[in-house]
Amino acid sequence: MASIWLGTVMILLPFIAALLLLIIAKWKADTTGFVMWVFVVIMALTYFKTDAGVVFLASIAGFIKSYPIALMVCTSIFMITYMQKTGALDRIIVAFKTLGGEGKEPFQIMFINIGLGCFLVSIGATPVTMLPPIMVALGYSSMAAVALPAIGYDPLTTFALLAIPAVIFQSVISKLFGGAFPTLAESGF
Repeated sequence: MASIWLGTVMILLPFIAALLLLIIAKWKADTTGFVMWVFVVIMALTYFKTDAGVVFLASIAGFIKSYPIALMVCTSIFMITYMQKTGALDRIIVAFKTLGGEGKEPFQIMFINIGLGCFLVSIGATPVTMLPPIMVALGYSSMAAVALPAIGYDPLTTFALLAIPAVIFQSVISKLFGGAFPTLAESGF
């Protein structure tokens, strides 16, 4: 029983350490990521006795799998930098500052992070990489500027969860009536 708890703690340790380095020590994300990767490799080789070849191949696979996200982040940074150099970002920020009126912060948060965030997700962008510079320019702390756009990244998960009741309903009804009802896929959805 003690080994299960120790194993669980060892698995959670890199996540907890990364959060502490990011939030309390205020390390940069790339530095934290590299240090945590080295920590996980050492832990996999020593504590979990993982073969070095498996660790190497898993690291290469992780690098390859992260390429699309890295490309999206790079293009987002390029777009924000381009908007800043051309003055478009300043115009957007001035327009956003006029939204709402007195006590406008809640409206700004909802409009920018949910409204614009949902739009960015729908066109294939990532709100978490696009909106923080705008939020910082509006006067929000860097922590809030990074955390709030995550709200706009949620709709895909929320809408996907709407299918769960339909799937469970179909499954229960099919069992009650001998499998007579088609699944969502069989119905063309």
